[in-house]
Amino acid sequence: MLDLRKFEIEPLVDAKAVIIMSARILDEAGKVTAARIFSASQPIGAMDPAGAAVAFNNAFQSLARDLVRWTARKS
Repeated sequence: MLDLRKFEIEPLVDAKAVIIMSARILDEAGKVTAARIFSASQPIGAMDPAGAAVAFNNAFQSLARDLVRWTARKS
């Protein structure tokens, strides 16, 4: 089970795309057997839609890689 906690641009001096998700692995009875929060951020090269899309894509790739590795270890 995944919950998206944050999906936003932090427009500080060094703008970045930020994604935070919580993940839970449930057993057949629906009981949580493992849980973890994953986060990733990537700088935005240009403050425009294309730059934001690239940053979100890179952040999600990193987060997804960590999520899959964690899930494989817990299964």
